[in-house]
Amino acid sequence: MGYKILAINPGSTSTKIAVYEDENMLFSKSINHSANELEKYNTITDQFEMRKESILNILQERVRFYSWKRRDTSACKIRSLFSE
Repeated sequence: MGYKILAINPGSTSTKIAVYEDENMLFSKSINHSANELEKYNTITDQFEMRKESILNILQERVRFYSWKRRDTSACKIRSLFSE
């Protein structure tokens, strides 16, 4: 069994994600965030929970598509680069 890697690139108005199994990209997705959605937050750090939920929703959709076991995404731990 190979490694599953979740790459996350939080940008100013979108969050790009990609999932790899070993060196092979399984899928990538760009999640756009509207100005209305982002204006609620003072800093990108404040957006952490909102972006995390968006990412987890995409991963849950893909669990069914790729026939992954639920544990494959529940084992994903998304940590902020800004956390202590």
